[in-house]
Amino acid sequence: MLNVVIHVAAWSAFLIPLYLLMTSNLRTPNEEALLQNPFFIFNQVFTYGFLVAFYYFNSLFLIPRLLVRKQIWLYALIVVAALALYLYVPEYVFRNYIFHRPTPPPGIPPPNANPGRRRFRLLSYLGSSGLFLLVFVVSFASKILQQWFLAERQKEKAEKETLRTELSLLKSQVNPHFLFNTLNNIYAMAITESEHTADAVMKLSQIMRYILHEAEHETVPLQKDLEFLQRYIDLQKFRLSEKVTLDYRVQGDGQLLRIAPLLMIPFVENAFKYGVSTREKSHIGIDIRIRENVVTLYVENTKHALSAAATMDNTGIGINNARRRLALLYPGRHELTISDDTARFVVSLKIVCS
Repeated sequence: MLNVVIHVAAWSAFLIPLYLLMTSNLRTPNEEALLQNPFFIFNQVFTYGFLVAFYYFNSLFLIPRLLVRKQIWLYALIVVAALALYLYVPEYVFRNYIFHRPTPPPGIPPPNANPGRRRFRLLSYLGSSGLFLLVFVVSFASKILQQWFLAERQKEKAEKETLRTELSLLKSQVNPHFLFNTLNNIYAMAITESEHTADAVMKLSQIMRYILHEAEHETVPLQKDLEFLQRYIDLQKFRLSEKVTLDYRVQGDGQLLRIAPLLMIPFVENAFKYGVSTREKSHIGIDIRIRENVVTLYVENTKHALSAAATMDNTGIGINNARRRLALLYPGRHELTISDDTARFVVSLKIVCS
C-alpha cells in the first residue's frame, strides 16, 4: 500500500505541473477554448496515460523479459515503436480533429496555417519526445537500481546465512572439545579415588546445562558467562597439585553487558591443559577486567619442556576457533594478542560489548 501511495504522489508531482505549464501557454480565446474540446481532453489523457503505461511496461516487462535476457535488438525495436506511437497519435488527433479545417472549394487557396497549430505541433514533436525520453530514462534507471538493490539484499542475506551457519559450526566444535577434556580430568580423579569426584560431576552438570541452554543464544549476559568460567576453574582446581599456583581475578560489574557465549573459555582451557606440570612448579594467571562496555581478558601460563611441543601442535583447534568467531562476531571491536615463548604463553583479549 505504501508503494502505491508513493507512486501516485510521484506521478502527481510530475504530471500536474506539466499540465499547468502547458495550459498556461494558451493565451488567445481560441486556444483557451481547446480546454473544452473533447478531442483535446482525449489527447491529454492519452499523452499522460501513455507515459505512465510505458513506464511500468518498460520496468515490469521489457527490461526483465528482454533486456535481462540480452534480447537487445527486440528491446530497442519495441521502445522505438512505442515512441513512434506516442508521437503519431497526438499529431493525428491535432491534425484531423482539433485543428481540422474543411477543404476549400476548387480554385480557392487554403487559408494560412493556424499559428496555434504550429505551436502545438512543435510541442507534440519536441516536447513529447523529451518527455518520453525522460520517462524512459527514469524507468530504466529505477529498474536497474531496483535490481541492484535486490541483488545486494540477496547477497547480504546469503552472507548472513553463511555467517550464521559458520558460527553455529564453530560453536558446536567448542562443546565436544571442551567436554572431552573435562571428562578426561574427571576420569583421572575417579581413577585416583579423589574425594572431589562427586563435586566435579556436579560442576560439570552445571557447566553442561549452561552450554546446552544458555549458550545457544547469540548473546548472553556477561555475568552468566563469568559464572560459567568460575565453575570451570573450580572444576580444574580439584586436580591441581601444590606445585601449581592459580590467580583468578575479576574486576568490574558485568550485570549490564552482553557477550557472545563461550568466547573466553578456549584461552582459559588452554592454560589449564598445557600450563600444568606434575613435576615442576607451574603458574596460571587469569585476570578479567570490565570497564564500561569493554571486557579485557588476560591469561598467562608457564610452559614446560614436555608440554611445549604439544602446545604447538594442539592449541590451534580451540584458539583458531575462537579467533575466527571473534572475527565474525566482533569485527573491528576486539583486539587479540598472543605471546608464545619458551617459558610463557600469554593471551590478551579486549572485546567491546553491547
